[in-house]
Amino acid sequence: MSATTDFLKQLPTFSNIKIGKIDATLSDFIENAYEVVAGVLQLSIQEVTWSNFVQPLLDVDTEIDNYWSVVSHLNAVKNSTALRKVYEGCLEKLEAYSTFVGQNSDLYNRYLALHTSVQFKDFSKQQQKVIADTLRDFKLTGVALEAGEKQQYQNIVKQLSKCCSNFSNNVMDATDSWYFHVSQESAVAGIPDNILSVANKRAVREKKTGWVFGLDYPNFHAISTFAENRGLREEFYKAYVTRASAKPKISEHGKWDNSDNISNILDLRVKKAKLLGFETYADYSLATKMLDNKLKVLNFLNDLVLKTKTIATQEMTDLQQFAEERLDIETLQPWDMSYCSEKLRVSRFSISSREIREYFSLNNVLYELFFILEKLYAISFVKEKVDVWHSDVEFFCIYDEHNNIVGGIYLDLFARPNKRQGAWMDECRVRTIDMYDNLQLPVAYVNCNFAPADESDSALLYHDDVLTLFHEIGHAMHHVLTLVNYAPISGINGVEWDAVEVPSQFMEEFCWQQEILTRMAKHHKTNKVLSEHCMSQLLSSRRFQAGMSILRQIEFALFDFLIHATEQACDYENVQLILDAVRKQISVTPLWKQNKFQNAFTHIFAGGYAAGYFSYKWAEVMSCDIFAAFLDEDGVNFAMGEKFLKCLLSQGATLQFAQYFKQILSRDPNVEALLKRDIY
Repeated sequence: MSATTDFLKQLPTFSNIKIGKIDATLSDFIENAYEVVAGVLQLSIQEVTWSNFVQPLLDVDTEIDNYWSVVSHLNAVKNSTALRKVYEGCLEKLEAYSTFVGQNSDLYNRYLALHTSVQFKDFSKQQQKVIADTLRDFKLTGVALEAGEKQQYQNIVKQLSKCCSNFSNNVMDATDSWYFHVSQESAVAGIPDNILSVANKRAVREKKTGWVFGLDYPNFHAISTFAENRGLREEFYKAYVTRASAKPKISEHGKWDNSDNISNILDLRVKKAKLLGFETYADYSLATKMLDNKLKVLNFLNDLVLKTKTIATQEMTDLQQFAEERLDIETLQPWDMSYCSEKLRVSRFSISSREIREYFSLNNVLYELFFILEKLYAISFVKEKVDVWHSDVEFFCIYDEHNNIVGGIYLDLFARPNKRQGAWMDECRVRTIDMYDNLQLPVAYVNCNFAPADESDSALLYHDDVLTLFHEIGHAMHHVLTLVNYAPISGINGVEWDAVEVPSQFMEEFCWQQEILTRMAKHHKTNKVLSEHCMSQLLSSRRFQAGMSILRQIEFALFDFLIHATEQACDYENVQLILDAVRKQISVTPLWKQNKFQNAFTHIFAGGYAAGYFSYKWAEVMSCDIFAAFLDEDGVNFAMGEKFLKCLLSQGATLQFAQYFKQILSRDPNVEALLKRDIY
């Protein structure tokens, strides 16, 4: 059997997953895990070694993770009431096991004994890092707590999980439930044909005339940016920013209101942090980040505000003047921002994102993306037919320069009902080696929500969509190209959260290089390359409203950080007060007072970015700094890819990320690289 055939046979068989059997199957895995723990604890502290203690625990975790990754993924991309119910029940069992392990003082003492033993110096750097990180994680899970406090911690974790899951479900349900029916052709003027086509097909299915629009992001973006009908833009804006809030327009009188979930999540996080000896939840969060104290984070964010607000204010003034003089909009409202900005972009650069979209067919973008990765890392991609969860999904095997298979990626790129909003990469399989020296190769899920193609053509992407795809593939390469053989520090695992975005944002930079665009930007019908003038204007437009864009991200980051940096938990009212204060300090754009964007802020209330949203900007500083080293007078120096792969991508969390950065640039990160690219 060839290595590729063997690899493909080990991939999940999604069609065999039966919702009614998930609970029992996972329970069997967890029961086995408890037995393995009991077994290794029969060893005395003096008897433990890597092979008889650590490795069995890693192996049983891999068994659980391999099964749960499939269930968790299906819950995100093929959600249903039945699956959701089973998923949430299973999550409780997983967290109970995880907490049992994390608070087990007998396990901790044996890890500690290994760390201080004479054999520790003979372990590989990877093995040493696994043990060091595990000891840290024991402390962050409450191993030192008294029995009563441990029970309290377990209850907090259980409640937190439920609240975060409810938050995510409410956002999905509120988004999927809303639709808007338009029957007058004049009301949809300006909206791209592909969006109208999908909306018309939905109307036909629902036996209505005209168009039926959902609230998924492709619809929201297209209508906000291109719809000439101001009332329609307002309708969609208000629906989108009140998702999962108490506004009756979107939430059926609060049916999916997340206000209480927000209060409860913040309260439970404060209790968790204090129980573990931290002053605030932000302090707890920073224990696993590069910027490891609150002052560093606040100084970083506030410094960016000082350096960008004047420019952002001028950008807003220019937009308001343009809207008044050219579009007859005397007072800009939030639902005018994307529309007027697009009109100003066209006026200033003689290009529209809608016209540019004609030059980015998904097929050609993927071809160029794979070409770039092949040149950077000496890898190749081969499409394979495998079992998938939806007919749109594609799978690619990835090979190194010696034609050895190194892993694979699933691409699920189009929006559809019952699929989570946004774009993300997740782990399907993690590279790891078991006690018998069998190597499991890494596999990634890459998920986006692009507008689907018409039946007769390849899907077309906005340039922002291209950036998104490159971003998520960057995460996937970090995951798949690792050479680390132990799951806790393999790929993206164990990497500081404010550094994990570096490989993804690094990949975005290629979308702004002329030599790349010359190959990638070709008209989907004529295959004609985007003209030199249009390309030059597209590249010049990178700085368009860059100050406003930076401030918007800092607004999100500062809001997130401040609501988690209080010693007493914020209730919903205080959350709103903090958000209002942050906006008053930072924002230069108009605001609708009933905007409840926080009620759908899944990154921090249902994802991994609590007190860590600043990570996007900090990682962008580093990625921008690194990419500058890839540029020379001839453009991109692809030979640098070997160094990036060797020093960073392949290393997982074997070292601290700051060490990787210094290996590449021989210095610390410098925020000036970002400002020089976007502002100066």
